[in-house]
Amino acid sequence: RSKNVSVTTLDIDEDKAPDIVANIVEYDFQIKYDHVLAFEVFEHIPFDKFKEVLHRLANVARRYLFMSVPQNDRILADFSLKLPKIKRVRFNITVPRRQITTPHHFWEVNYPPIKTATMENALSNAGFEICRQDKAFSRFFALQPIARGKPS
Repeated sequence: RSKNVSVTTLDIDEDKAPDIVANIVEYDFQIKYDHVLAFEVFEHIPFDKFKEVLHRLANVARRYLFMSVPQNDRILADFSLKLPKIKRVRFNITVPRRQITTPHHFWEVNYPPIKTATMENALSNAGFEICRQDKAFSRFFALQPIARGKPS
């Protein structure tokens, strides 16, 4: 909004003062949006409901869906290295957690039965094409657009 971009927010928590107070599983989107951003949302609903929401969002997002979902792993070490004339390199060492440690999460990527391929199939089946995905801070980020068809 500070950059004069029209933004509409939706959240189930009215204390966060969203434009729309609603549960994304039940909300009937009435208009389309250029871009839909969903961070720290989907893991809070059952995976079957997440797949239903994806199908609805495919009809709501004109261009792109940007999203993140948690990876079920524990970071043992996180490294960032900047050398002269070389861009910053960041990597971490992780191990599976073998359980979901956040009480409000229904699922996380790489905690059975939700594997990375399961997530990718859900996106594809809903009509999205993954343009880019990254892993950062144990979150599965789609930092670049996830789009229907080829980006224009």
